[in-house]
Amino acid sequence: MVGASVQAAAGVAALVWALFQHPTPAGPVDRATDTGEAGEGGVTGIKRPGGQGDGSATAEGTGDAKGQGSVSGIDYSN
Repeated sequence: MVGASVQAAAGVAALVWALFQHPTPAGPVDRATDTGEAGEGGVTGIKRPGGQGDGSATAEGTGDAKGQGSVSGIDYSN
């Protein structure tokens, strides 16, 4: 009976410890903030061709993208 109680207590302690751990990010964090301007075909922010790349990507306050093919923010196109 004592052995089962010790095992149960150890299992509960391990579960509580695991719940309080912070998960590691899946990959690098790409962040673009307050970017400038981009001309034709430029990107003011982050470019991830074809959706490649791991981790999160955020773009805040990106600049002006002017001209054909320009992107302001996060560009997932090829």
